[in-house]
Amino acid sequence: MRHTSWPGAALAVVLALAGCAAPATQPAPGGTPPQAAPDSSVTPSPSPAAASPVPTPTHTDWPGPATTGVPEGTTLTPYTGPCTIDTAGTVIDAKVVDCRLRIRTTDVVITRSRINGNVSVREPEDGSFTITDSEVHAGDTLDTGLGNGSFTARRVEVTGGRRSAFCEADCLIEDSWFHAQAGDPEGQAHLSAVRMGRNTTLRGNLIVCDAPRTPPESGCSAGLTGYGGTAPVENNLIEDNYFAAGTSTFCAYGGSSESKEFADGANRIRFVGNVFERGPNGRCGNLGTVASFDPDAPGNEWRDNVWSDGGSVQPD
Repeated sequence: MRHTSWPGAALAVVLALAGCAAPATQPAPGGTPPQAAPDSSVTPSPSPAAASPVPTPTHTDWPGPATTGVPEGTTLTPYTGPCTIDTAGTVIDAKVVDCRLRIRTTDVVITRSRINGNVSVREPEDGSFTITDSEVHAGDTLDTGLGNGSFTARRVEVTGGRRSAFCEADCLIEDSWFHAQAGDPEGQAHLSAVRMGRNTTLRGNLIVCDAPRTPPESGCSAGLTGYGGTAPVENNLIEDNYFAAGTSTFCAYGGSSESKEFADGANRIRFVGNVFERGPNGRCGNLGTVASFDPDAPGNEWRDNVWSDGGSVQPD
């Protein structure tokens, strides 16, 4: 489900209205304009109605239960194949999978399925998979729903776990819904919806980290994280997503966390046309909206990002 950028949509409406307006009457030089005699045979046109305000986007305009997960009417049957997949080109369609799927080969395809566990490539160079029109429920674990790289996800709902998705490298995630992460009863884990490394495209998703906070230290860092702790955060496009206000400290990180070893290496981080929900405190997160984004880093871009109730958003 692809969405038009709200700033672009608003501009289109304004331009359309401007094009329809009648030109203003110019007064005659040195006096008031002449008045035409009334014509009783002509019925006056009604005054034009006031233009409706451009609607502000809401959760329902973005991926959710009606547009992600297993399509309605699909009959699911139990999956009886291996949980560790070593055969290239394996296809899993219309199945209920009750295990963690480990992908150790290339071109694995998962469609119209419900995964009660997670799906992962241990190292991005070890394999690849595509998952569409499916659900991943990681449950009350500290697992990651989709990881760790070299995957494509479209129209996928992911719940549970400490993190919905982790792209260490080379991922395309579109039109998906990440929410309802699990808390950590030990009170230690830092949680998120998506973590980006390099070569990540996030487009048209609804992203929220709304897991409960558990003392002393566990809770949502952000809907989208990317710190630069083990490698530079680089070449990531975050476009046309909805960042919902959940329980996180921020709604997104931009890859340049000062305390991290590779913070200065962040580059080509592009936030374009995203919508951020304003929470009860006026921000998208508990402390702010977007942290650690360096507008001066090479190739970084911040453009056309707006609040859900109108107005532009700037990084903290």
